[in-house]
Amino acid sequence: MKRGSRAALCVLLIAALSACAQQAQTDDTAGQTLTEVVVTQPQAADAQQAAAGQGDGQAEQPEEALADLLSSFTKGRIQADGQWAAAVQCVGAASCQSAGSGPMQSASLIKLFVAAAVEENRQTLTAGERYSGETAELLLRMLSESDNDATNELVTRLGAGDASAGMDLVNQYCAANGYPDTSMGRLMLDFTSTADNYTSVTDCCAFLQAVLENQVPGAEEILSALKQQVRTGKIPAGVPSGVQTANKTGELDTVENDAAIIWAGEKPYILCVMSGGLSDPTEARAQITALSAQVYALLTAE
Repeated sequence: MKRGSRAALCVLLIAALSACAQQAQTDDTAGQTLTEVVVTQPQAADAQQAAAGQGDGQAEQPEEALADLLSSFTKGRIQADGQWAAAVQCVGAASCQSAGSGPMQSASLIKLFVAAAVEENRQTLTAGERYSGETAELLLRMLSESDNDATNELVTRLGAGDASAGMDLVNQYCAANGYPDTSMGRLMLDFTSTADNYTSVTDCCAFLQAVLENQVPGAEEILSALKQQVRTGKIPAGVPSGVQTANKTGELDTVENDAAIIWAGEKPYILCVMSGGLSDPTEARAQITALSAQVYALLTAE
């Protein structure tokens, strides 16, 4: 696919998503098991054929194929009682295109921003290590395994033993670096707190773009940890086996989130999906996987 066509597809993708995504308000549950969804999506294959001008012999323009696919998706795939937001960032594009953006419950997506704040204050944390390499180990566990204890330990050390001070530093990092929808109000698993953790699909897209461009402290270490992600049952499950991904998920009883970088075609792209108010999280995970498959098919069509 030529770069111009791919850029147009990205814009049209989000425009179509705008028609279907509902505004949302949405932490991580301990020990939740994610269902691995194996995708063989006819819709994605049909979309790729249509974009390539195959199927009925009538060559359909990529823009038309994308519009048709998204129209079908919005009618049949968005969960009726859920609230959704989605964004796609074609790496190198000026901005992240989004639908239904705004602060939502982050669940474990907040760990992306904790990692950046830790890296920004790495010398302070390293000085307090009980053994060499402890901070790096905690970071890896937090990002690749979504370890809540590792997260809380890092935040507390960030504040020199004061978790509230550590959260303040996370929030300062977000405010200073252009993530207006992101804030940390409580530690992981602190369900007695009246505050919560929030982010948005646009903030997550911007953050992952900054990681790829090495504009985040410790970007290489963060990216390496995300590539070792063990929770790959949502966005990564929607792309073909062998395609490299790096992602961070977030789950609560009624929340299913995922933010991922997918290496495909000329350049990588970023997809972030957030949802809340769900009555059937299993179905929501399948919907995220289906959207991932459709986006991949369209952005990699010849």
